[in-house]
Amino acid sequence: MKSGRWSFTIFLLASYVAIFNLWLRLSGKWILLSALVSVVILTMLLSAVRRRGYFLNGWDMMFHAVIIMDILIEGLFQEHFGFYWCALGFAACIVAYRLLRRRAVTAQVRRDDLPQIPVI
Repeated sequence: MKSGRWSFTIFLLASYVAIFNLWLRLSGKWILLSALVSVVILTMLLSAVRRRGYFLNGWDMMFHAVIIMDILIEGLFQEHFGFYWCALGFAACIVAYRLLRRRAVTAQVRRDDLPQIPVI
């Protein structure tokens, strides 16, 4: 696997943790403002990497979009005490999905390379 295939995922995870750590030092209105700015920026980046073909499929893109949506929801409700567990859960879901999906695609390609035996 090329490292570029994980670049946005790693960036999103680092951004997620950084945003929540920032919120530990901010008050209410600044949390909301930073959430809105972060979501706009991350959504623009999501759109850019989608156009470049970063995602394996629509599900992969949706998993990444859910993380961005979680930042917005957490910023609105300002209850963010277990965010490390959320980050770990999101990372586990995305990494597992991407690895399993690539394995399935690789297996399909290998199966397609087999010589076709005519059915009589």
